[in-house]
Amino acid sequence: MDEFNGEFTHITAREIRHRDVILGGARAVTAPPETAITTGTVIVTTGVGTDTYAPDAPVYVFRPASACANEPCPECGTEPGEPCDWACLSYAALDDAAGTSPA
Repeated sequence: MDEFNGEFTHITAREIRHRDVILGGARAVTAPPETAITTGTVIVTTGVGTDTYAPDAPVYVFRPASACANEPCPECGTEPGEPCDWACLSYAALDDAAGTSPA
C-alpha cells in the first residue's frame, strides 16, 4: 500500500475527519462530521450521501496526507482540496488495496 500518499487506519466514528475516505465502497467525507444532540450519533456527509454511526462504531478509513490537498487527482482531475467524483477510480484502488471492495 506504499503507492498511496496517506494512512489506512481503523478509528471510531467520532474520530472521522473531513477529507477522510471511508472504505468499503470508498467514499470521501465532504464536510466536517456532525453529532446529533439528542442521540449522540455521528452524521457523516460523503460524496454519495449521508452515513450515520454510533459514536464508538469502528470505521476503516484512508486518511490522505496533507500534501494531497495541494495536488489534482491523477485519475479524475479534480482540483486540489476538492473531493473526487464519486466514480473516481482512485476510490476503487483504495478499496482494492485495503481489501474492502464491496461484492
